[in-house]
Amino acid sequence: MHSQGVIHRDLKPENILLDEKMHVKVTDFGTAKILEQNAEGEEDDRANSFVGTAEYVSPELLKEKAACKSSDFWALGCIIYQLIAGRPPFKGANEYRTFQKIVNLEYSFPDGFSTLLKKKSNDKYY
Repeated sequence: MHSQGVIHRDLKPENILLDEKMHVKVTDFGTAKILEQNAEGEEDDRANSFVGTAEYVSPELLKEKAACKSSDFWALGCIIYQLIAGRPPFKGANEYRTFQKIVNLEYSFPDGFSTLLKKKSNDKYY
């Protein structure tokens, strides 16, 4: 998807399916954006519109009002967390509180969450 110049912008568990051979299929491209190329032939890597489901929205979308390929990777990380923990990493009483938690990276691990999976990386977000 990204190699084709497309960002999904609304990855969430219900948009990721498995086919009969257990291959991953991404669905619902209603909010996807085809990234344009600029005059120099380079890909413009940002989409400047706000879309997405609150629990999977990336901090850069909330701060900079722009989605990019890394926004899809952020959402994928939130989905993986949810598959392991049984709940999204960022969940507030309302969308505004959920967004505050995302921007402030306020999350916790439930009891029994693997210590190996908790291990922090050197990446920007963890």
